[in-house]
Amino acid sequence: MAFDIEAHRDGRALMPENTLPAFANALSMGVDTLELDVDDLVSRTRRGMK
Repeated sequence: MAFDIEAHRDGRALMPENTLPAFANALSMGVDTLELDVDDLVSRTRRGMK
């Protein structure tokens, strides 16, 4: 049985979560899937945060 490695919250200890640099970093670490928190991203965008 094989397991997938998921980047939960993009490895937020290493990069700001939900950012392209965080996704790129996670992919460079060999993850199989990425998690994107759309609700959090929408909330930050509405408040003017990146």
